[in-house]
Amino acid sequence: MRFQPWGEAPVNEGRVCIKGGAATEVVDHEDRLTEPLVREDGEFREASWEEALERVVDELERIVGDCATLDVRRLTDAPSPTDSEEDGLSPEQEAALQAAVEHGYYETPREVDVGELAERLDVPRSTLTYRLRRAETYLAKQHVSQRWTPDSTTPRI
Repeated sequence: MRFQPWGEAPVNEGRVCIKGGAATEVVDHEDRLTEPLVREDGEFREASWEEALERVVDELERIVGDCATLDVRRLTDAPSPTDSEEDGLSPEQEAALQAAVEHGYYETPREVDVGELAERLDVPRSTLTYRLRRAETYLAKQHVSQRWTPDSTTPRI
């Protein structure tokens, strides 16, 4: 995992905050839990998500009785931030890119800036900027990968 500055960030102007800078240490740390642990006879052991959730539900029922309910609708792995790059553009990225083209964001000079485009799409400026950046990254990588051969360092012409 790596971080790159996002120069148009409205709050930190592209600088990484202390928490963000330390994120890779947390995500990649050898002590990070990736599976649920349950306590049995005073010791922790790995358990399945199903077992861990059943224990939570059982304990909640024991404590609060019929006063509360818990309904788990879906349990899945969170997608990686790069998953969409491998599968193409997300629908949100496609919509952002299409609107940017239609409203003249890529014209020279620009007919609309990112703030105005975000208002037209009724999304936060930071969200639109992120979606455009991801779409542009995907398209640029696709373009370059088609022009370079695996065994050369120069582009094909």
